Amino acid sequence: MTCFVLLAAKNSSNPTPNGGGWHPGQPSGIDNGMRKISLSLIFIIFSGLLFGCSDDPDQALLDRIEELEKENEEDLQATSTTAAPTTTTTDTQGKNQIVFSDSRDGDLEIFVMNPSGGEVTQITSNNDPDFNPKWSPDGNKIAFLHGYIWSSDIFVMNADGTEIRQITDTDDVVNFQITWSPDGTKIAFASDRSGTFEIYSMNVDGTEIRQLTNSGGGARLPAWSPDGTKIAFNDSDSEDQFNIFVMNTDGTEIRQITNCCIGPFVPEWSPDGEQIAFQSQFPDVVLGADNQIFVIDSDGTNQRQLTNIGNNINPVWSPDGTKIAFGSSRHGSDAYDHSIFVMNADGTDVYSTGQVSSDPDWR
Repeated sequence: MTCFVLLAAKNSSNPTPNGGGWHPGQPSGIDNGMRKISLSLIFIIFSGLLFGCSDDPDQALLDRIEELEKENEEDLQATSTTAAPTTTTTDTQGKNQIVFSDSRDGDLEIFVMNPSGGEVTQITSNNDPDFNPKWSPDGNKIAFLHGYIWSSDIFVMNADGTEIRQITDTDDVVNFQITWSPDGTKIAFASDRSGTFEIYSMNVDGTEIRQLTNSGGGARLPAWSPDGTKIAFNDSDSEDQFNIFVMNTDGTEIRQITNCCIGPFVPEWSPDGEQIAFQSQFPDVVLGADNQIFVIDSDGTNQRQLTNIGNNINPVWSPDGTKIAFGSSRHGSDAYDHSIFVMNADGTDVYSTGQVSSDPDWR
């Protein structure tokens, strides 16, 4: 299902700088259904980049996806969610805020809110999609992706949306999943600029781009450790299954810390560097099954599952490490209809922010 959306998008007319051609969101006349489709593409983009595409659908797979969606609907009828806590004061410098993308204006743009879902402010307004925003460590800047499924570049702006700067300039190249170094001087990211996906790092001004991995196409989704010495990322193991690996920031001393099947993906370090949160379809390892949020110690021990309802993706830690925000379909109409939820770091006290998105980042 995911692959066919990607193929259809890539085979459509080429986009223009003014927003012509296909893009995830329309410039006018948007309704709730179109908004859900646009936001679902954030999830679909990453699913396609993770799994790749096939020209021939597996009917058993499609049937399984339909079956999982029905099971999810039944689970939702029997499950309640904790109400959001009282709204707290928003720090305009980017502290104790969640940044995310949404298509409420007809195109994917960047927004910020407080952790309860209140005081939402739109900070970009561009013709083409903006998504995958990431706070700088000091909370004063935001890096984000601008572009399309088949061609995207990295930009950096102030936390209020001013002084937008393009720091990669590529043509028909996918750059995605941004992560800042803890000192704010470098950015690591995944890119297919060499013909296959690998992990790269560069200065925050876009200079001194360096390839860190040479995996042959599996390396993606980097996450810089809080102490600045390691980068976690996804890659295929010796059995051609995707898992989480950790390496030095120069690409040396790579070690595998998970051992699973379809997933795990999107590693995210806890603020103290002791744990890594991630999404995975384990133990239901059928392609198309729901993802759940897991946490594992950074040495690869003590793996535990935090969620069990809906499709749950892109976990991010609160600055104090006591909570995790994530995208979830648990209140959506289908597996790709995500909103931002927050829970305690042990998986308890889940509440909805009420904001439709699947790519939060918390600083």
